Amino acid sequence: MKNLLNYQSSEYDCGPVSIINGIRYLFEREEIYPEIFEFIGDAAIVAHNAVFDYSFLNRTSKRLYDKEINNNYVDTQMMFKEVYPQYESCGLDNLVSIFGCSNQKRHRAMGDA
Repeated sequence: MKNLLNYQSSEYDCGPVSIINGIRYLFEREEIYPEIFEFIGDAAIVAHNAVFDYSFLNRTSKRLYDKEINNNYVDTQMMFKEVYPQYESCGLDNLVSIFGCSNQKRHRAMGDA
């Protein structure tokens, strides 16, 4: 199995991409989705602003396989809002600043994790 974290790396010719909230998705690279959905399986999806990622994956699954995904998901953005309601911004850049972290590779799976 290829390393799924490298799909957005510059070694891949991504062709036309769509930019959503500064994140590039490889909409036209349909050959990657079987591997992505196999990797996810029926595991819970954990993401910051998980509704966005879940919706994207669900639309893609419906388009390619004519079925919805049924995975549970955990939204770390909602968790942050619940634990730290005093902060107006709950984006990852603000969290990095609040907690004094260093993050050089934003919008990459490992960097955002």
